[in-house]
Amino acid sequence: MHLKVFSRVKPQQWASAALALPVALLLLGGAVFSVGAATSAQAWAALADEPGLGASIGMSLWTGLAAALLAWCINAWLLSHAFGSTWWQALVRRLPLLLATPHAAFAVGWVFLVAPSGWLLRAISPWLTGWEVPPQISTSQDSWGLGLIAVLVFKEVPFLLWMSATQLQRDDSAARWQREAWVAQTLGYGRRQAFWLVIWPQLAARLYWPLGAVLAYSLTVVDVALVAGPGSPSPLALRAWQWLQDSDAATNAVGAAAGWLLALLVMAAAALARGLVTWAPRHASGVRTQQTQRASWSPGQLIWGALLGLYGAVLLALLASSVAGVWAFPRFVPQSLSWEAWQAVIGGSKTVGMTLSLALASSLLAL
Repeated sequence: MHLKVFSRVKPQQWASAALALPVALLLLGGAVFSVGAATSAQAWAALADEPGLGASIGMSLWTGLAAALLAWCINAWLLSHAFGSTWWQALVRRLPLLLATPHAAFAVGWVFLVAPSGWLLRAISPWLTGWEVPPQISTSQDSWGLGLIAVLVFKEVPFLLWMSATQLQRDDSAARWQREAWVAQTLGYGRRQAFWLVIWPQLAARLYWPLGAVLAYSLTVVDVALVAGPGSPSPLALRAWQWLQDSDAATNAVGAAAGWLLALLVMAAAALARGLVTWAPRHASGVRTQQTQRASWSPGQLIWGALLGLYGAVLLALLASSVAGVWAFPRFVPQSLSWEAWQAVIGGSKTVGMTLSLALASSLLAL
C-alpha cells in the first residue's frame, strides 16, 4: 500500500521536496530559539517597553506598504503600455540586467547620487543654485523614509515585471490572452483598453505570491534600510536585527519577539494583498485610455527609458565614488583618482574568496 503511494509521486515532486528540505531544516533550527522568545512574557514586555517602538512599527508599515503599492501600480501601468507593443521583447531582455544589481549596491549608489554632496546636486550647483558647500538638507536618509521607499520601488518594479513576463509568456495562457485581447480590439477597444479589460484581471490573480514576496521584503529589509533608511525612527526590522546582534541573551529574546511581530505584520499585509489582487482588477475594467497618440515614443517607453537611465546613473555614481580621490564640492568630476578602496577590498582575499565560493556553490546547487 505504501509502495503504491510512493510510486504515484512524480519525479518533479521528489525534486521539489529535496530542494525544500534544507530550507525547512534551517527554518526549524531558527524556530527552536524564536519559539522560546515568542512564548516568553518577559521578552514581549521588554519589547513593549522599548522607546519609540510604535514609531518603528509605523515606519515599517509606511515604507513597506507604500513601496509595494507603488511598485504594483507602476508594474501594471508599464505592462499596459508595453505588452503587445513592438518594444515588449526589448523590455523583457533587459530585465535580467536590472535584477542582477544587488539591492545593497543599488542603495549605496543611490545615496551617492542623491546625497547633499551627490552627483545630482553637483550637476546643478553652482550654475543654478550657487551652492559652494553641500546644502543642509536630508535627501537620502530622510525622516519620512522617502529615500528607502524610492530604492525599494526601483528594485521591486523589475522583479514584478519579470514575474508578469513569465505569466504572459506561458504556453497555456499567452496565446489565449492574446486572442481575447484581439477580440476586444475588434469590438472597438484600444490595445491598452483591451489589456485592462481582458488580460490584467487574469494576470493580477497570478501575481499574488510575487506581490506577497515584495511585501515581505519591504517590511523586513535590513541591508537597504541600513544604507538608505531613516535613523530616527528606524524601521522595526533594523532594530530587531540590532537586538539579535547583541551578546546579551535577554536582548536577543527581545529581537526574536520583534521578529515574530514582523511576521504578524507580514501576514496582515499578505491578507491586504489578497484583497488588492481581487478588488483592483475588477475596478480596472473601468479604465479608459486615449488611443490618439501617434508619437514615436510612448509614455511607457519614456518611463522605461528613465528607469534604465536611473540604473545606469546609480551604477556610474557607485563606480566613480569607488575610485574618487580628492573630490571637493561642487566639482562634477573628481580632481584625482585613487585605487585605495579597491586595494583594500581585494586585499581582504579571505572575504572575497569566501564570497565567490558561496556564490558559486549556491548557484551550482540551485542549477
